[in-house]
Amino acid sequence: MLTLHDVSVQQGQFDLSIDHWHSEAGELHALLGCNGAGKSTLLRCLAGELPHDGNIMLHGRELSQWPATERARHLGVLPQSSQLNFSFSAAEVVALGATPLSLSWRDLPAAINAMMTLTDSAALAGQPFPSLSGGEKQRVHLARVLLQISQAEQSPCLLLDEPTSAQDLNQQHNLLTLVRELCEERGYGVVAILHDLNHTLRYAHRCSVLHQGQLARCGTPEQVLTPESVAQHWQYHARCVPDGNGGRVLV
Repeated sequence: MLTLHDVSVQQGQFDLSIDHWHSEAGELHALLGCNGAGKSTLLRCLAGELPHDGNIMLHGRELSQWPATERARHLGVLPQSSQLNFSFSAAEVVALGATPLSLSWRDLPAAINAMMTLTDSAALAGQPFPSLSGGEKQRVHLARVLLQISQAEQSPCLLLDEPTSAQDLNQQHNLLTLVRELCEERGYGVVAILHDLNHTLRYAHRCSVLHQGQLARCGTPEQVLTPESVAQHWQYHARCVPDGNGGRVLV
């Protein structure tokens, strides 16, 4: 789905350099690493937001060669925060996601409601967006992005920058459960920056660890998140213990 070859980016004093990396349809791929490791830079590259050397391919086609509207229907980006200070209702914000779609005004309300129901934000539909909490805004924006890619002809790709950062504990798990279901049941490909390593162990299919702008490790969470790697990349001495559901957690 998404593939990088010989990609390099320079931002001030920071260099990102990745020889090869890929993420597949049907998987949640977590980007991990300490602050400043290059996670957000990589995500912005995948979104086509940064000039770079090398090749970034979406469904086998160079990202820069996708027409803007077609790319918007296949690639959705949820930033960590998005400032909208005008007095749209939450539903009107979600409606912005319909811009690249072939959707009639008659069908739009049902599509908005479906996406807001999916993200547990339907009850917020009539509320002024600026009055919402950070977590509520995050869920409304997720509904907007899901609407944007709802008519993709090929498996849609979703890029999430710390999608649980403003969510309460139960909403964190609800959101990540939804994202995993979108991958497994609808064939979405999702790349998400996550900071909680136990969330990665529980929900991600694969993960990549970035360190000083380089790809340090890539594999399944069980392969990557060992006590040794956590000590090396996060300077934290963890133990792996069973979680009671056939998995494991780091403590």
